[in-house]
Amino acid sequence: MNTPIPRWAAVALIPMLMLAAPKAPAVPANTPALTPPDAKPGECYARVLIPAQYTLAEEDVVVQEATEAWQVVPPEFAVVEENITVTPAHEKWSLVPAVYAETNTTVIVKPAVRGWATGLEADASPVNPVILKAIARSGVDLNASEPGSCLSEYYRPRQYETVEKEVVVQAERNETEIVPAVFGEEEKTVVVKPQYTDLTVVPAAFEEVEEKVLIEPERTAWKKGTNPAQQLNGATGEIMCLVTLPARYKTIKKQRLKSPPKTETEVVPPQTRTVTVHPLLEGPKTVTTPVPPKTQTVQQLVLKNPPQFAWLASDQTPDAGWFPTGHRICRVDRPAETVTVITTVLDTPAAIDKSQVEANITQIPVEKLITEANITKTPIPAKTIKVTRRKLSSPSHMEWRRILCQTNMTEATLKAIQEALIARGYDPGKPDGKIGAKTRNALARFQKDNGLATGGITYETLSALKLSR
Repeated sequence: MNTPIPRWAAVALIPMLMLAAPKAPAVPANTPALTPPDAKPGECYARVLIPAQYTLAEEDVVVQEATEAWQVVPPEFAVVEENITVTPAHEKWSLVPAVYAETNTTVIVKPAVRGWATGLEADASPVNPVILKAIARSGVDLNASEPGSCLSEYYRPRQYETVEKEVVVQAERNETEIVPAVFGEEEKTVVVKPQYTDLTVVPAAFEEVEEKVLIEPERTAWKKGTNPAQQLNGATGEIMCLVTLPARYKTIKKQRLKSPPKTETEVVPPQTRTVTVHPLLEGPKTVTTPVPPKTQTVQQLVLKNPPQFAWLASDQTPDAGWFPTGHRICRVDRPAETVTVITTVLDTPAAIDKSQVEANITQIPVEKLITEANITKTPIPAKTIKVTRRKLSSPSHMEWRRILCQTNMTEATLKAIQEALIARGYDPGKPDGKIGAKTRNALARFQKDNGLATGGITYETLSALKLSR
């Protein structure tokens, strides 16, 4: 059920509900466009602002002009092998060394001993011959004594001196030495790469320039005025003025060709290689040198003083230097002490082995020019970028639209509008069925966000809020 609104409240709602009835430039009062067409009694209309409609279109903008890419095709070379004689053929001499045989020579360093000793031990002292004679005179047949039989005695040991003896360990011989062949040294220059022409590409040069691209052309739009104006039946409200909005531009950077590509020519000198060769100056030969014999010094013990013996009674003490033999002598036979010396004798004399050495030839790769360098040119298309522009499909204008007013507005309807705005995230203030500044601002933002006409609570706005008419 609709609840009537007091007349004073309805009068107050008129300027708040009709948020500016904009109008085009002034026309005569009897012009039919100044009144709503086909209006019915009980309906309210207002001239509202219909937003301008735009379409987005992409255009290609050149940021770098078309040019050419120059590429150098290098010269072609063929590699051939060239023979260089490093060492000529010659005769090689090799020394076959002499062959020596080793023989063992036995040298006596201590003569054999056969006689009497104070014991059978290896280090037993010898017996004085005088005592032996005395013993013999005593009736003992010393000659009949068997080796290993013993008698008693005192003695003073025999004395030896050490002498050195030279023993030949390698006989005198001739030593042959090979004097190798003598070679010279020469430098030979070989051309490994001939002279040719080299091409270098100097790439195209670009400069960066700025260009303004039209994004949105100049257009007209309705704006709220600040001066009062008379409207139909003397009602007061806000004035809408048709103004011209300037065109919008976007500044882009582009590469403009400053200088095209070109080539620079350079003559590359030939490349050479220096090879060292060795010509034969003098063949090999031999030199014979006599080598004296090699000797080895051997130390030999020679008897200097024979041993002295004295027989003493058991209760007598011998003088200093005399040693008791335990009152016994023993027949001992000791062999001579010898050392074995290895001597070297010539078995086969040295000889010369002659062989033929072939020439040393090496191959050096040499490049031959087949094709000169040249330039290939490849077209490079211009570079473009996509720029999105807004084009006006229909300008903003004023139309009569059916709205809520004091004749068809109720407090319940206003409260429903406030609740619908809150449900869609807008803040109209407390939903109390009264139009205040918050409600007007929330309603205007909702209409702007949804592309609806502004200037009043139109029935299109109610449909967008999903409220019944």
